[in-house]
Amino acid sequence: MIFKPFILLMILANNWISPIQEFSYFLFSVKDNQINQGTGFFIEKDNQTYLVTASHNFFQDKFATQKTADFFYIRLHNNVTNKLDFLQINNNPISKSEKSKNLDINFYKVDIAKQYDLKIVKIQPNCLPSKIICYGFGVVNGNEDNFDLYVESLKPTEFKGNLKFEYKKPLRYFETNELDFDNYVVSYESGTLTKGTSGSPVFTNYSENGEIKSEFAGLIHLRNEQTKLATILRPEIIAELINEL
Repeated sequence: MIFKPFILLMILANNWISPIQEFSYFLFSVKDNQINQGTGFFIEKDNQTYLVTASHNFFQDKFATQKTADFFYIRLHNNVTNKLDFLQINNNPISKSEKSKNLDINFYKVDIAKQYDLKIVKIQPNCLPSKIICYGFGVVNGNEDNFDLYVESLKPTEFKGNLKFEYKKPLRYFETNELDFDNYVVSYESGTLTKGTSGSPVFTNYSENGEIKSEFAGLIHLRNEQTKLATILRPEIIAELINEL
C-alpha cells in the first residue's frame, strides 16, 4: 500500500455500532512507502496506562527481537477538537519477561493527554468464554493509492467465534505432543479476520439479571483462513503478565 502525505487532524466520521468496538484502536507504521497496520487496546495498572498489541504487528515475530519500524501511530479521538489525531508511539515495548518471551503480546508504557478519549479494558482473569466477539482494524483493499481516503474509510470489522475445545484443558499439538496452557482456539461463526486484526481485544457476552454484559476474553493473534480457526491468548495469562509490569 502506497503511503502519501496526510492531514493528522480529521473529522471523526465513524459511527460506532457497538460499545465493545470502542475498546479497539487503529495502529499503523510506515516504512519504505508501505503501511503496516494492527489493532491495540489500553489497560491500566497503578495509575499507569499501557497500550497492548500483538508483538508481530511491529516486530518480525512474536519474540520481539527485530523491529519492523522504529515507531508507529495510534488513531485517537480528540474530545476538544472533535477530530481524529494520530499520535506517534516509539516502538520500545516493556522488555519481555521469562513468562512473556514466547507469547505474541507487547506492552507499551504511554502517557496520553486527557483530551483523548481512552477506553480502558478491565481484565477478568476468571473468564470462561464459550462464544467470543472482537473488532479489529483489518486491511481494506481498494484505496491503496489514496491514503487519506483509506484512513477515512477504515472502520473496525466484527468477528464472532465459538470455543473449539474445552477451555479448562490445554491445547495439544499433535505434531510435537506439546501442551499449550497459554492460548485457546475458536472456530469462525461470522465475519473474518484479516491482516491488521491481530492485537484486537476479545470479549464474551453474558447475562446478569436480564442485562447483557461483556467481559474481556483475551487477545487475538493468529488465524487460519483455510481451517477457519483463530488462536487467542487467554485473559488469565494476560492478567499474570500485567501483574509483572
